[in-house]
Amino acid sequence: MMIPNEITQVVHMLQSVMKDMLTGIYLHGSLAMGCYHPEGSDIDLLIVVKQPLTSTMARTIVERVLEVEQGMEGHRGFEFSVVHEQALRPFQHPLPYELHYSAYHRGRYENEPGYRCGPGVDQDLAAHVMVALERGMCLYGEPLLHFSDSVPREAYVDALIYDIEHAATEIVTEPVYIVLNLCRVLQYLQDGAVSSKREGGQWGIVHVQDIYHGLIKDCLHAYDHGEDQLSLDKEQATSFARYMLTEIHRLIEEQRVDEGEV
Repeated sequence: MMIPNEITQVVHMLQSVMKDMLTGIYLHGSLAMGCYHPEGSDIDLLIVVKQPLTSTMARTIVERVLEVEQGMEGHRGFEFSVVHEQALRPFQHPLPYELHYSAYHRGRYENEPGYRCGPGVDQDLAAHVMVALERGMCLYGEPLLHFSDSVPREAYVDALIYDIEHAATEIVTEPVYIVLNLCRVLQYLQDGAVSSKREGGQWGIVHVQDIYHGLIKDCLHAYDHGEDQLSLDKEQATSFARYMLTEIHRLIEEQRVDEGEV
């Protein structure tokens, strides 16, 4: 896979700013899994460090990333979290992080010089680490498995559920993301596959009830063309979300019983 120049710039910047305290940089998400689209996908990075970030260092990193993004017209940009290697072995859930950056926070980073997302804990990071371990690419340092335990299954499932818990209401405003994400969550619970949104949608067309195939296909088409929205039957979309959530929670409960947790 060709690494975009903007990623190389950010990797070199992180090495320059953090020097010996930098453990590794890992690409995950859609770009690592071969379904990246500039307008709709983030460039997802997991950054592992040996020491806590100072406020000055955190601000420097954010300002340099903002500079790189200025030359990325038509791209959604970066999303990354900086985590301390001690939190990865033994694996902590929810995972603490030193710094988080994404398009959601970009405006505050641009307009509030003192703003910093972090330190904190993020329930969703278990899913990011799982994807980085299973499907990611090491951009700097040793492979992530050298520093991280495997993500416990219950932590990964908890992160997946955290991301879809409001799917029945959010599907109307974020149909592409929600539909494909529900498919890949159900795929993991049934098959154990750590998949991309595209792969989840392709699986859904085969394994989900026929009446929802048109909806899934429309969302796959929109996803492949970098579109966040599409015309949809809101009643059908809500029905799909409720059906998928019922199936997901049913499988989780069945697997807990099988494992003797209840």
